[in-house]
Amino acid sequence: LKSISPQTMSITIVCGIISISPSRTIQTRHGSSVEIVEMLVGDEHKSGFGINFWIPSPRQKSALRDALQDLRPQDIILVRNMALASFKGKVYGQSLRKEMTKVDLLYRNRIDRTDRAGCYSIRDLSGTEESQIHPQVLKTKKVRQWVLRFVGGGPAVVRTAEARGKRGTQRTRGVAGMGEMPPDTQ
Repeated sequence: LKSISPQTMSITIVCGIISISPSRTIQTRHGSSVEIVEMLVGDEHKSGFGINFWIPSPRQKSALRDALQDLRPQDIILVRNMALASFKGKVYGQSLRKEMTKVDLLYRNRIDRTDRAGCYSIRDLSGTEESQIHPQVLKTKKVRQWVLRFVGGGPAVVRTAEARGKRGTQRTRGVAGMGEMPPDTQ
């Protein structure tokens, strides 16, 4: 990054959200106020990559603010035109000026029918023939698998062997990989 300075390297990534901080308003050294949203993301190659989204004054309408408002951990997003920067030897991402950076929700494990869905459904990501899947769908599928392992799967419905024969009989288990909680904690 230092070798191309003062130019800015911008990239596009598909990643899963590990954590997202609430927006906070700060004063710049020029005296104007901006909002900043900090996000920690990852994929199957790297986790803990930080992205800072700089949003214009809280009084101005912002498409970036609207896109970030509903996001939550485990969401899989597409971040387009994100600048790479470094501070104290660590590389991080940040949004570009004039809302050139775009964020799109690709996949979300929906809570209920009223919950906002991403561009892809579970059916889109469950294709078996990888050579025939669009590269963006394939990457989203890989990131989803990583998110379920690393960030956690949340509550999941599991059909037991004896329940498969009885229609509608299901049980809920806790975080993926942890099995059932003991009876006194349910």
